[in-house]
Order: sequence, then structure tokens, then C-alpha cells
Amino acid sequence: MPSRYDLIAIDLDGTLVGRTGAISRENLAAVRRAREAGVGVTICTGRVLSECHAVLDMLGHLDPVVVSGGAQIACGRERRTLDGLSLDSALIDRVTELAGGLDLAMMIQKERDHAGYDYIILPAGDDPDAELHPVLKLWKVDKKTHEAMGIEYRIGRDGPMHHIPSVRAVASGTASEIAKLSALLADELAGLAMFHAFPLSTHVPEDSEPPHVLEVFPHHADKWSALKRLADRLGIPHDRIAAIGDQANDLQMLEGAALGVAMGEAPDFVKAKADRVAEPCAEHGVALTIDRILSGEW
Repeated sequence: MPSRYDLIAIDLDGTLVGRTGAISRENLAAVRRAREAGVGVTICTGRVLSECHAVLDMLGHLDPVVVSGGAQIACGRERRTLDGLSLDSALIDRVTELAGGLDLAMMIQKERDHAGYDYIILPAGDDPDAELHPVLKLWKVDKKTHEAMGIEYRIGRDGPMHHIPSVRAVASGTASEIAKLSALLADELAGLAMFHAFPLSTHVPEDSEPPHVLEVFPHHADKWSALKRLADRLGIPHDRIAAIGDQANDLQMLEGAALGVAMGEAPDFVKAKADRVAEPCAEHGVALTIDRILSGEW
């Protein structure tokens, strides 16, 4: 039976990629089956492009992908940005000011094609030699780890911090600290930018309290908006798109797609926006979903 969908968009962490950072053989085989059946598969992730290189290599993916939470569409073959959105510099300054008042860790994602690196990491206060916020240790902000992941960063405000476009601002702290920042930003960002918060559970040891993350993006920089632009590039109608995800930054994609599938361990508010709920990542929920799509069951 022909599939109802021409493109399957898949989130990475907690969806296609498990807690160990690997893609299961079952998921890899299912992606191959989809392609052999003439159904396109793409990636829609919150990761920066440089964090995706190993995954794209494993998948043999050469087509465009959605990265940076929907703020950028990148070329899978040439590993460069095809189009993207940027944050207003005054808005970044305001978010940084409010986050600093709560003593939160801050990272600013830059446009790597212009900057040559991915993030500016801000030290506590205005002293460039100050210690980094302790929560950044849970992000594994160290040279060796980031080099292994392909990420490059600079510490400090990089002189005039806004001379290179910024893709997003990221604040990290405890759940209660992030909740306070969310409340402060709710009115100030209305109509100017979008933000969402979620626990960073896949990057920390089991015996550590996971930090919560708040990401601020340009207005309309969400996965579904980017996925529609990508589908237009590929000549695929929007009502022929299926999407699979598990977190707050997947909500618009799951609601907008003709078929939205939430992973089994997704929060209840994510499952509520999905059309279907798959098995957990550890049980190869992506592979089972792809097979149901190919068979016409979903």
C-alpha cells in the first residue's frame, strides 16, 4: 500500500538517538526501508549543525535538514547553512540581563558560517576571567568534549558581541530558576521572539540533578515553520508530512504535520498534541512508527 506521506521528519535526542548518543540498528534499518519505499526522511533537531555531523554520516544523509530548533535549514552534503533567522541584539541584551539577575548560566549561539564557532559562553558577571557557572559543567563545557562533538565555542563577550548574527540565547539553571525567568520573559517577548523551557535530561549523570534549559529564538523560528520551508524546497505538499518528536520544541511540528507522533516517554503535554504515541526510544519507537507508516496502518 502506498504511504500517505512523502516526508518523515524525525527529532534526534530522545527520538532517533538514545541516551548513549547512538542510533539503534533497528532505527537505521527502518530509515533505509523508508527511503527504499520512496519516502523521504529528514532530521529536525535542536542541535547545532556541527553536533549533527556524526548522525548525518551514520544515516548517509545528504539532503537539507532542520537544525537549531528550526532557526536554520542546513545542507546535509556541504554542511553549511542554507537559510536562517537571527535574534535582535537588544533582545539578547535584555534576556542576558534578566538571566544574569537570577545568576543563570548563559550561552549565545552564533552563526557559525560567519563566526567560525558555535557558541559564546558568558562568564558570571562582567569579568572575562571569572569562573563559569557550575551548571555548565553538566553541559560538558570543556574543550575535549566539545571537540569530540564538533562544537566550537568562545568564552567571554567577544568584544562587540553582536557583530556576528546570533541564532538563539540559552539560559540554564534549576527548574525553579528557569520558571522565574520564563515568567519575566512572558510579557517582554510577546510578538518579538519565542521561547520554551525543558529539562536537560540526556546530558547529565544519573546521580546529578538535571538542569532546566530555556531557549530564546527569533519569532517564527520553530521546527514546523522550518519544515514547511524545507518541504517547499523539495516540492512536497505540507499535508504529506509526518513528524516524530518528544519534547517542547517539537510541539508545533507535531501539531502542524499531517501525522504527529510523540515518543512513549514524552511529557503528557507533548503527547496531548500528537495524533499517535509510539513506543519509547529504547524500544525503537522510530522504527516501529516508520513501519506503521509504510504499511498504511498510520
